[in-house]
Amino acid sequence: MSEFPRIFAHRGASSLAPENTIAAFAKAMEVGARWFEFDVDITGDGSLIVIHDDTLDRTTTGSGSYYQLGAPMGHPPTRRRPLVL
Repeated sequence: MSEFPRIFAHRGASSLAPENTIAAFAKAMEVGARWFEFDVDITGDGSLIVIHDDTLDRTTTGSGSYYQLGAPMGHPPTRRRPLVL
């Protein structure tokens, strides 16, 4: 059975909290979204990163591509401090 309106939050409630963050996902549910979509990519060491863009520039204090972050592909991931997004 369908319920209307269907509300999807793109990158969480990105107009109310920083996109692709736990705060944005929680805010989306708070304002009535039943589903939210977010983007996941992978860094050079195989770690997952939740980010929409191909670079860090727009949404973080970092800059440039994140693909080279971590160890080269084929090497085991190392434990690192989380990147503040």
